[in-house]
Amino acid sequence: MSAYGVAQFLQAAAHQRQALLHEAGVAEHYGSIHRQRRAELERAHVQAVADVGVVLLRELTPEWLDYAVRTTGLAALAAENPISMREAERQKRRQRLAQIEADPRFAQRELLRHPRTGSLPRGIAEMHEHLAPMEAILNACQHPRLDRLLQSGYGTPSYETGFWRLSYYADWKAGDEILARFPDRQFFSQVRDEYLRAWHALGPLRAELERLRAEVAAGEALEREHAELGAGLATLDERWLGHVRQRLAAFLTECPPESIGPRLSGQPELELAYKRLLGVAAKTRYLDGIHAHYVAEAQREITLAINRLDRDVGKAQRPKNARMTFPAATFQKRFRDRAPAYGKRWARFEKTYGTVQGFQAYHLAALGAGFLWWDLMTDGRILGDFLPEVRSFRDSHPGYRWQAPADAADEDDLLAAATAAGVPDDPLRPRGDYS
Repeated sequence: MSAYGVAQFLQAAAHQRQALLHEAGVAEHYGSIHRQRRAELERAHVQAVADVGVVLLRELTPEWLDYAVRTTGLAALAAENPISMREAERQKRRQRLAQIEADPRFAQRELLRHPRTGSLPRGIAEMHEHLAPMEAILNACQHPRLDRLLQSGYGTPSYETGFWRLSYYADWKAGDEILARFPDRQFFSQVRDEYLRAWHALGPLRAELERLRAEVAAGEALEREHAELGAGLATLDERWLGHVRQRLAAFLTECPPESIGPRLSGQPELELAYKRLLGVAAKTRYLDGIHAHYVAEAQREITLAINRLDRDVGKAQRPKNARMTFPAATFQKRFRDRAPAYGKRWARFEKTYGTVQGFQAYHLAALGAGFLWWDLMTDGRILGDFLPEVRSFRDSHPGYRWQAPADAADEDDLLAAATAAGVPDDPLRPRGDYS
């Protein structure tokens, strides 16, 4: 066949669209898996940070702080003196708590603000009782012409508008409409007097109500502040210890491993925790990169292909294009079966992603400038140059060749063996049972 018609084009486009939607579903499935693994790695990273912090700083004491600073080289931490900062916060909180507890608004909170018996709630209730009838009068008198009636003195001897004016009859009508809302009153002047009395009394009563409410709000704010200060004081030591541990772990993560590695030699527990911290971070970067290269890129390609199909189908369905034909070579190339290509893509993704995801031997890492986590995680069997980090490493190490570690012992076994063999530890490391 030398050419295809519109009907064949529409049929092939519909078939390809379904095939693309299937591949989009596969990609979304892989994306869902990646999101789950990503969440697991985030939890693992939090735990790795905590593990490094615990090994470096069991307690926030001068001895342990000195040990952590010497081990990591983070001299700025000693200059900041977090122990003094912690104690300064403790003192500040205690002083403020004492101030609040001496404040009558807090000390007499039950007497002042108890919902049923407190003087302030009772005062507010009384203000509402006084305000209610006055507000009722003011609301009942609401009328578009009310201000005109009051200013002109309508209903009083001072009213001077002549009966021959239209405004006279408008005033009369408005006055009667307002008076009708007060069945127990015979004259508008009576309503006027009540309105003015209520209006003059309303301001002071409302001001007193706002004062009482402000006192309640101020007292409640003191109670909240007291609770927050107390909670902060109860968690003070834990918070500061966690903060300093986070600072130490972040510093270790940012420093080149070749500069930190020698400092950790002879301390197997710390070295293993540090390697896990770096390894979990590297695994996270790699899995993100693998997903972006194989899955996210495929999703973009599939979306573009579906959009192009929809656009071209719309054109082909126009009446003026009913006799349009498509060259066979172009038609067959466009609607070729893409399933084999996507199958290979997904297979490469599964192999690469699964290899990196399944890696756990963080203890085998070499803390040196010529070390690449990618090769350790894949045993050097997957090129990985689609990742900028891997490609940059290979470009900057032209003579590099991967060599698998000779010792593949489990990290728990490695730590147990090191401990049993009496591996030298830092003689200045603080001692004690901190389990």
